[in-house]
Amino acid sequence: MLLVDTHCHLTSPPLAGQVDVVLDAAAAVGVGLVIVPGIDGASSWQAVALAARFPGRVFAAVGDHPQVDAAQATDLRLLRELAVQPGVVAMGEIGLDGELATPGLDVQEARLRAQLRLARELGLPVLLHCRKSWARFATILREELPGAPGGVLHAWAGSAELYRELAPLGLLCGVAGVVTWPVARRLRATLAHIPLSQLLLETDAPYIGTASRPRGTVRPQELPEILHALAALTGHAPAELARVTTANARRLFGLDRGILPAGPPGAPGPQ
Repeated sequence: MLLVDTHCHLTSPPLAGQVDVVLDAAAAVGVGLVIVPGIDGASSWQAVALAARFPGRVFAAVGDHPQVDAAQATDLRLLRELAVQPGVVAMGEIGLDGELATPGLDVQEARLRAQLRLARELGLPVLLHCRKSWARFATILREELPGAPGGVLHAWAGSAELYRELAPLGLLCGVAGVVTWPVARRLRATLAHIPLSQLLLETDAPYIGTASRPRGTVRPQELPEILHALAALTGHAPAELARVTTANARRLFGLDRGILPAGPPGAPGPQ
C-alpha cells in the first residue's frame, strides 16, 4: 500500500534533525509521500528546501499559521516567491484560531483572506486550520474559496453538519490521530459518514498523538495506525482505504504532474 501523509511537520523538532531516518522508517511501512506545511516564513523556506532535497518523496506547502504574530508575518511578496518553487503543492498551514490571545481574530482574518486570495490566484489548494472560530471561518471560506482548487480541513474536528456545508467548496477532510482515540466518539461518528472520496490521511507529526504515540512524538510512520482505525470505523478494507485516500491526495495536490510542479522561468530558489 502506498500512503500519503498530507500534513507532517518535518521542519519541527524532533523530526527536523533526523529527516532521512524519519522518511526511511515511513517508507518501510508504506508511507511513500509526505506533504510538509509551513507555519511561517522560515519553516516555509525549510519545507521548500526539503522538497528539493527529496524530490518525489517530500512536497511543500507555504504560509503563515494563525499563531504568527503580526510583526512577524511573512510579506506576501515572499510568500508568492515561495509558492512558485518546485515541489510546492499547497498553501498552508493557514486559518483561524480562537484559542489564541494574540494575534486577535481580526488580524488573523485579514491574513487568512490575503493568503486565500494568493492561493486562488496561483491555483494552489490550501491546508486549513481552525479552532473555536468555526462560524467566522466558514463565512470567510464561502466568500474566498469559490473558483479556487479547494483544500483540506486539517485534522477535522467539526460537526457532520458543518462539513456538509463546506464540502461543496472542494474541501476534503483530513483524518489525523484523534480517530484512533476511543474517547473521540463525536469525531468518530462524524467520520463514519463522510464518503471515501472526501477523506485524506495525515499525522500532523510530531504534534497530534495517537492511541500508541503521545503528542509531540508522532512520526509519519504512524500513518498506518490512523489508516487501520479509520478502516475499522468505516468498515472498509485497509487496502481499499489506502488506495482511495492516496488517489484523493494525488488528485487534489497534483502529485503526478511531472512529480514536481515547476515555477515560472527565473523564479528564485531557496536561500
